[in-house]
Amino acid sequence: MSMETKRFRNHFSDVIEQLGGLLIFLFIVGVQSIPDILSDTDGDSNDIVALIDNPKYAMIVIIVVITILAVLGLIIGFKVRRWYKTWIIIGNDTITVERNTLRSVKNTVGIKNISNVNINQNIFEMIIGTCNLKLDTNSLSTADRTDIKLILKKQQGEELRNYINRRVEEINTGTILEKEEEVNPYVKYDIEVTSKDIIINGFYSLSVGTILLFLGSLAGFIAGIVSDINDGKTIIASLGGAITLIILIIGSLYSMAKSFLKMYDFKARRGKNKLYIKYGLYNKVDFAIPIDKINAIVVHQTFIARIFRKYSAEIVNVGLNDDDKASAYFTFYCSKKQLKSYIDKLLPEFSEGIDGDIKKQPDKVKIKYIVDYLINSVIVLIVAASIIYYVNPSKVFEMAIVAGSAFIFFYMFIAKILSFITCGVFIGDELVGVREGTMGTRYSLIKYCNIQYITINQNILEEKLRIAKGGLHILASMLCDDYLIPYMDENEISSIYNNIIK
Repeated sequence: MSMETKRFRNHFSDVIEQLGGLLIFLFIVGVQSIPDILSDTDGDSNDIVALIDNPKYAMIVIIVVITILAVLGLIIGFKVRRWYKTWIIIGNDTITVERNTLRSVKNTVGIKNISNVNINQNIFEMIIGTCNLKLDTNSLSTADRTDIKLILKKQQGEELRNYINRRVEEINTGTILEKEEEVNPYVKYDIEVTSKDIIINGFYSLSVGTILLFLGSLAGFIAGIVSDINDGKTIIASLGGAITLIILIIGSLYSMAKSFLKMYDFKARRGKNKLYIKYGLYNKVDFAIPIDKINAIVVHQTFIARIFRKYSAEIVNVGLNDDDKASAYFTFYCSKKQLKSYIDKLLPEFSEGIDGDIKKQPDKVKIKYIVDYLINSVIVLIVAASIIYYVNPSKVFEMAIVAGSAFIFFYMFIAKILSFITCGVFIGDELVGVREGTMGTRYSLIKYCNIQYITINQNILEEKLRIAKGGLHILASMLCDDYLIPYMDENEISSIYNNIIK
């Protein structure tokens, strides 16, 4: 496939994928409406035949169906026309997306400004043999307008990705390169996982909040069904009324299953100047990330992983980390020793921070934590007392307010202790590491040359204690561009500033 001045459309399946969310929404609304329709039926609400024979409801159903079909027809027509009128033009040094609908739009991106070209495949795309090609640009401020997503056949997507990666390097180096090594499917990877690794990684990835949501939703669903049956309601009416809890149960189950399946068939290797990562079962990702575009790495621990002292790491750069599909994990959960060996192989530029001595917050920070805890406790007391005094709730509700306030006090107390134990800073020769968290932890390693600016904050109490905190800001997605510097002595936080400007 010759790429110079190539002109083509997205694969037609792009239209089908865009309509999928709408169809799911209509299905949920329809299911949730069943109990209301049944309860309003003339005669026995259990008799479906009576509902069909009722002229009033038959006419309503006909009108609703015709309206829904008309709206769906308009939406489908709009989507198809938009697809037909949108062209992607690949030039030698540019990529242009041209749309000629009611308003003509022409978006041109220079190939040299592309930071990542990544391939994504969900289940539907795997079945029909297409892929989602995402092109991320270096500019964060214009990313919403310049980032490009293409739906192509898998082979076309791989060819286009290889062409763009090669052209970016040719433009940057001024030399003509041979075909990229990633086209060879038999290249040996530095890291590959077994089924045991995948299961263990899934366990450590589980969120305690998700587990609690699942158990709470399941308990509420069972209690609701039992109560409805005792009140004489039908199973169909009960299920329709409990649709919200059903969605929460399915959502939490999906989230937990995703933890186990996300890193399926994980592979990672270091190329000459790129990091190649592949993983996924229901949503396959294939990253080829230039090393010089990696602005930071983040070492994660969930609460469960923290208990068992396991770690996982991901890459941060412009374009990645803006959604769950684009999170570039380059290790699975493993011991600290394993993590160090993986980073030495894949990203030795960041090895300094893994074995580095993380300096914890000074003891005088405890005074600040105690003052903050007392202030927040007074606020909670005032709010709880105001509700009880002005609302004059029942005894049960009043007890619930007291119990809720006690839980908040306890949680704030535990959170302060865990935060003090967790937070710290590593100041190295080439990079800085900041660790934060309460139940889980996040340890971010950032090279000084990639820090755009630093902020240092002090209030009156902190000034008296001669401590300060701040933030590091890098070029990355909105969710990953700020990193908290925990409390440090004034002179120590100034050393970070000096390393940035030297």
